[in-house]
Amino acid sequence: MPLPTSLLKSLSRPLLLLAVGCLAVLAASLVLMLVDPRQLMGASVWLKPAKFAASIALAAATLALLLPHIHLPTAGGRRATAVIVFTSVLELAIIAVQAARGVPSHFNATSALNVALFSAMGIGISIFTVAVAYVTWHALRQRFADRALGWGIRLGLVTMVALAGFAAANWMERRRV
Repeated sequence: MPLPTSLLKSLSRPLLLLAVGCLAVLAASLVLMLVDPRQLMGASVWLKPAKFAASIALAAATLALLLPHIHLPTAGGRRATAVIVFTSVLELAIIAVQAARGVPSHFNATSALNVALFSAMGIGISIFTVAVAYVTWHALRQRFADRALGWGIRLGLVTMVALAGFAAANWMERRRV
């Protein structure tokens, strides 16, 4: 069943474009898994970009559906969305570049470039967490007409902040930042 036109118009265009772009990266990664025999730690070098692309696509599409239900200040909402999109693109781009190079993208300290790329991903996930926490703060303070929807949105966002925060903390612990 197609989505109603009124709902489609209210969705975040940047988040929808992010989701579509990630689906394109997922498709490319799956094709590359078939034609590129290189392995890293026993798996195709393209497996990690495929998994991250699928994950980010799902998160971006979900946020695009949820944001119209959350009353955010206009400028703050646009900034938070831009930060979420930018940091997600940065993360996926670095992972894809490292896959193309045939090297690990995470916890790779074998060269200055690898350290810089991994550090950029860690900083990016930290900034991403702040942007999602901003959205979550507004959702937690808001009254929803549909209480079940409200609690679903709140708990989902709190979980996203917790998972992103865990990723950032894991990065900082490993880097001793």
